[in-house]
Amino acid sequence: MSAMRHIHVPHDERGLTLIEVLAALTIFFAILLPLTSVYTKGVSLYATTRTQTDLRNEADFVLGDIMRTLREHREPDNPVNGSPVSSFELENYPSDSEETLRRIFSHRLAGGMMDETARSAVQNAALVYYRSVKLVSRDPNNQDEEKITQSSVSRVGYVLSETLPAGTNGLYQRFPIQDDRYLIDGLFEMTTDGSQKLIVYLLIAPRGEQITTSDGEITQFRTVEDVEAELNRLRDANENKLPGYIHLVRTEFAVNDLIRG
Repeated sequence: MSAMRHIHVPHDERGLTLIEVLAALTIFFAILLPLTSVYTKGVSLYATTRTQTDLRNEADFVLGDIMRTLREHREPDNPVNGSPVSSFELENYPSDSEETLRRIFSHRLAGGMMDETARSAVQNAALVYYRSVKLVSRDPNNQDEEKITQSSVSRVGYVLSETLPAGTNGLYQRFPIQDDRYLIDGLFEMTTDGSQKLIVYLLIAPRGEQITTSDGEITQFRTVEDVEAELNRLRDANENKLPGYIHLVRTEFAVNDLIRG
């Protein structure tokens, strides 16, 4: 038998040089860092978009309830004298935040939402609904015959403010406000040109949530004064539009039986 020959295959035992390692790391980080930046921006954009969507949805909910209130309380004219048997009016509802709200809605970052004319017309008000109630008596000898003996007026007020006046005994109700999640406040205005429109200015922002702004600042809203302070800070930083975490709305409702309070 022939002897088995051992074949030796040489191995390259030099390994990687320091320059090769550094080159590999440079390429790795050149790819990783842009991807990290894109991911971070994507997460931030998603959070901003979600906040904007939540605030818009809440605004739609509050404004929708105002619209339903106006529509559901419609009644036909009194057939006797042609005067409305129900109506809405604005009653002054004093608030320490009224002037702050005026400044917010007329702020440069609000984009001209409220002009000087509107500033003198809007008020922190209760939208009060008056309903005429007819009291009817019947002749005991003729139950089919009705006789209107008296008319009285009942009313209920709806407000955007987060606090209700003391001693109202349920007279005032708030338009739906989720106190634990959102800071919600606003003003009402009535048109004076005879078009019978109720104008609503609505402010919504996350309540108590710590927000990291685009320039790295931390902000938090507990009162409308906090919102104004943030708008002023952004204005001084030469920002030119509202941030996604502050939502301001101006909308109009046609109301045929609205009288000025």
